[in-house]
Amino acid sequence: MWENNGTASRFHSPHQVQVEFLCDVADQSQWWIPLSVRQTAAADANGRAVSRFINGPGYSCGSPRPW
Repeated sequence: MWENNGTASRFHSPHQVQVEFLCDVADQSQWWIPLSVRQTAAADANGRAVSRFINGPGYSCGSPRPW
């Protein structure tokens, strides 16, 4: 995140990092993470992906990752 070459190729915005983290919590969490936490993380990430990006990330929590 700290490396920025002036283009979007090496830049992650704080919103993008937050959406990715919340999707990780929702999609790849350990068995002991409560379902309510995973569902809330997915809903929050999907809401942020729609409302805080001009061009959305192209995926939502629960869908196959493009990487």
